[in-house]
Amino acid sequence: MEKFCDQLNKALDNHLHVVVCFVDFYNAFDSLNQQKLLSILENMGIRGHARECLRVKSYFANRRYVVKIKDELSSEKIMKRGVPQGSVF
Repeated sequence: MEKFCDQLNKALDNHLHVVVCFVDFYNAFDSLNQQKLLSILENMGIRGHARECLRVKSYFANRRYVVKIKDELSSEKIMKRGVPQGSVF
């Protein structure tokens, strides 16, 4: 974060245009179609290195989950929609 702020301040001091995109995944996309999000980001011009910096694709890759109620665990499922959230144990 410190490096980012230093680069941002340096760019602003040099009167350069700065564009910053902050993406907050917290509680936002419970039933999100992951491929649709990636497509939307690409259509917005967020592709290549910019998209890799966000690590959006790897954020969704091979996500699995289980549900625990009291001492019982469900079988493991592949997450096809939504974004990871909840407790990790």
